[in-house]
Amino acid sequence: MDIIRIPEDIPQVLALVDSGATSSFIDQTFVVQHNIPVIKKSTPVPVEVIDGRTIASGAITHETTPLELCIGKHTEKIVLNIISTLHHPIILGLPWLEAHNLIID
Repeated sequence: MDIIRIPEDIPQVLALVDSGATSSFIDQTFVVQHNIPVIKKSTPVPVEVIDGRTIASGAITHETTPLELCIGKHTEKIVLNIISTLHHPIILGLPWLEAHNLIID
């Protein structure tokens, strides 16, 4: 996978593309470390893991402001839901995959 940059003053990171994720996410610690602007959601959004349990960090209460996401030569604006994730600072979920109509070989 290509390296992702959001925005230029934030280091390049690898993202997980997850067709099982119902949204796209960014790690809370990563957000704090890089001073990424956030907005409080009007209503918390519960999130479940694959076996139906609620994620340990609880409902999603914040999201990023629109960020510039760069993958190779492609650039777009994206809002990411903020969660705690240990292994991947960014997760691009099924809505992102559907919007881009990717062909994976």
